[in-house]
Amino acid sequence: MTPLSDADPARFGSVRFVLTEMDETLTFRRRLAARTYDALERLQSAGVAVTPAAPASSRLPTRSSAAGRRNMREPSPS
Repeated sequence: MTPLSDADPARFGSVRFVLTEMDETLTFRRRLAARTYDALERLQSAGVAVTPAAPASSRLPTRSSAAGRRNMREPSPS
């Protein structure tokens, strides 16, 4: 696989948006590096919309959490 940094920038002229996961994709140890932030700023300046997205599983409660146990119960009849 060729790194994007080695690609011809003209190949990306039609890109209008980027969807990306934040956790450990754009971040490292929960921090956004200045270099990454700069890249996001350059994308925005070029008219590319960047949208952080989270996988559905990251929003699900864990079994060990109290909230998770509450959410895993069957809904009470109304």
